[in-house]
Amino acid sequence: MSIPTKTTQTCSNTFLIDENLCLSNSLNIINYNVSSLSSALVSLENYQQNWASLYTSFQANSSIWMQCISNVQTFSSKWISFSTTVQNLSSSWNKPFTVYYPTMQELNYWNSLSASNTQQSSLSSWLRNNFPESLYNNNQIINVTVYIYEAQTVPVIFSRTYEESCTPNCVGVSIACNGNSCPTLFEGCNHHGGLAGKKACDNVYSYCTKTATFGGPQHISCTGTGKKTLSVNSTTTVIDTHVCKTITMQFKNNTKVWNYIQNI
Repeated sequence: MSIPTKTTQTCSNTFLIDENLCLSNSLNIINYNVSSLSSALVSLENYQQNWASLYTSFQANSSIWMQCISNVQTFSSKWISFSTTVQNLSSSWNKPFTVYYPTMQELNYWNSLSASNTQQSSLSSWLRNNFPESLYNNNQIINVTVYIYEAQTVPVIFSRTYEESCTPNCVGVSIACNGNSCPTLFEGCNHHGGLAGKKACDNVYSYCTKTATFGGPQHISCTGTGKKTLSVNSTTTVIDTHVCKTITMQFKNNTKVWNYIQNI
């Protein structure tokens, strides 16, 4: 006799035995039910082991999980507030900002780089080393300002003159004496008879004019001679360096690469 069909296939793992069924005809049903129940028992034992392991883990960590749940309940409002703040301000964090290239560039050298776009590539490399793209949001814009200087050669001329009049400090002297009995006056001077350093100083009065009257005073007066004009002339050149202009280049973080956009 075949095993009867269930009315609802998922309602049970066994089949009911009709009380009017002969014992010999119910053997197949009994064998099937025993086999089905044994299989279900083995499956239940497997599930029991998994649930037991889960229960053991829960029992060991429940205090930590409960504390975590408590923290979530306590701080959730602050986390939501923080998320709202980030959402509201994130647009302002991505605004362009300006940095200054640390090295001034010489005008002619800078202009020589423009033909091959080396200006943009050199600044892009500098940005990559000092402002790594990975630290900034995509589409972030940075303005890089560069100071350009010009070196000019400027002539410097110095011209001065100084006149030495050779006028003695003493313009004259009057001596009260009688004729030939007048004493000989001496005052050293910076003339050595053409042998400076090898001959004693001359007497400045030997170059003076003398007048005398018998029985009266003798008058001596000196005037300067051999005046000279000293001229000093010098011409040299100096290098004058000044900032002639500034350039600001705009770069944009495009998929983790600083790309040049434009000069502003």
